[in-house]
Amino acid sequence: MITEQQLKQIAPNCKIGKELVVVLNQLLPKYNIDTPLRLAHFFSQYAHETMGFTKFVENTNYTSPDRLMAVFSKYFPSKIIAATYAGKPQAIANRVYANRFGNGCEQSGDGFKYRGRGFCHLTFKANYYQFTLETGVEAIRHPELLEEPFYAVMSGCWYWNKRKINALADANDSVAVTRAINGGTNGLVDRQKLLSICQFVFGG
Repeated sequence: MITEQQLKQIAPNCKIGKELVVVLNQLLPKYNIDTPLRLAHFFSQYAHETMGFTKFVENTNYTSPDRLMAVFSKYFPSKIIAATYAGKPQAIANRVYANRFGNGCEQSGDGFKYRGRGFCHLTFKANYYQFTLETGVEAIRHPELLEEPFYAVMSGCWYWNKRKINALADANDSVAVTRAINGGTNGLVDRQKLLSICQFVFGG
């Protein structure tokens, strides 16, 4: 059983610890995320993704053109283009996530509609569709459901299971786990720092 005190040690700024703990204890065993090492990797990764379990939806509001160019250089190759989008979170998401993994063109609005949500920041229409298909949660029509604690946790567990991350956690391979979650190694130092904390908390 996960306790509220354990969660507080990992994510001291989380304001919904009591509610989250109930959901976690309900869902984690269903996905066999139930050993100290699996728990340590699960919590360290998703604490990073959600800024300490405080943000269950991706913030695409970049107000600085320079920051836009730094984060999304492929989509904002010049300051003129970046300045046109800066401070417009919906337009930014629609441009960055257009025409990929089931999303329509920039004008379709799919980029913003299916931006990152839940513990794993599930992104793209194709992933929302797969989640809907396999869980019965109507995330395609109501993607905002993944911002609610229960479905936020469920999406994280589902994605973890889908990518077979328990096996990577069992091997205690933080780089491989990060790649499975992130697609790269963004934030690896912070993820590994959190992993050390989680291993202390869970004894993994």
